[in-house]
Amino acid sequence: MPRKVNSLPYFLVFFSISILLIILGTSGLLNGLTGLINQGTEPVRNATFNILTLPAFRNKTIEALTSENQSLRSELAKSQSLTADDKALRDQFAQTKINPLSLLPAKVVGFPSFVPGETDPTFLVLDKGSSEGVKVGSAVIINDDLVGKVILAETSYSKVALVTSGDTFSAKTGKSGEILGVAKGQGDSILLDNVLLSQNLIKGDLVLTKGDLNENGQGYPPDLVVGKIVSIEKKPSDLFQKAQVQSFVNFKNLSTVFILK
Repeated sequence: MPRKVNSLPYFLVFFSISILLIILGTSGLLNGLTGLINQGTEPVRNATFNILTLPAFRNKTIEALTSENQSLRSELAKSQSLTADDKALRDQFAQTKINPLSLLPAKVVGFPSFVPGETDPTFLVLDKGSSEGVKVGSAVIINDDLVGKVILAETSYSKVALVTSGDTFSAKTGKSGEILGVAKGQGDSILLDNVLLSQNLIKGDLVLTKGDLNENGQGYPPDLVVGKIVSIEKKPSDLFQKAQVQSFVNFKNLSTVFILK
């Protein structure tokens, strides 16, 4: 038969230890021991607290780094914009034959009614207006290339109709001996019309402005580049011949242009 275990001695031992602890606690003798226990376990408690609060610390760190990253990106964008503006100014003044003092740099801030992939730009909105001397009828260029004409000048902004938008003006060819005609904007290209059949148009020839400035200095000065001839339509039965002209300007990517004051 299994031998019965006598638990009375164990009970007496634990009972005696309990009585002793109660007596020591009442007398204050356990205070020092408690301090030693707390001191010994403090590193463990601190580590546990750090682990428990780590997500909050990490979130704050991530927020601070995100904010700093956004600030750096903003500064980089400003720096790139200033670099692009500076390059545009240097290129303009290096390539154009127009007096730089008569040029007003302006940033393109809008393309009304332009939908990428669906429509072509016909107008620009610039960040310069009448307070800077911009007037309706002023020509807008980039390098020696014609961009368009100011059709609205408010105090702090202006609206420009692109040369392709439907404007009509006198034009001439370059290499083929200043053949005269009328340039007409057609939305995505330019038509050189009213050229006499007897004239010898050449594919690839430059088309320039003839010059139609009025007494107030408004309009197109001579010798601005309109584009190049890409095709010619010449029929013996017609009174005039015509040619399709393509501008060298990528109107969709314009960021800085120059207004002739």
